Amino acid sequence: MPQLSKNIGQSRKAFKEGMREAEDEEAAEKQLKKADAPQINQMSDEALAEEMRRRAEAKQS
Repeated sequence: MPQLSKNIGQSRKAFKEGMREAEDEEAAEKQLKKADAPQINQMSDEALAEEMRRRAEAKQS
């Protein structure tokens, strides 16, 4: 019985650690996506126009 309790405790700990790692990876992916996308309110008019042209060209290809 003590061995069973120990194994259950270890399994629970490993499960929680895995969940925490998955949450950390998800947060890191969100942060990376957020960093990749330029913020429109931080772009100049010229940079915004260039980005629109670039996307239009990529869409046509």
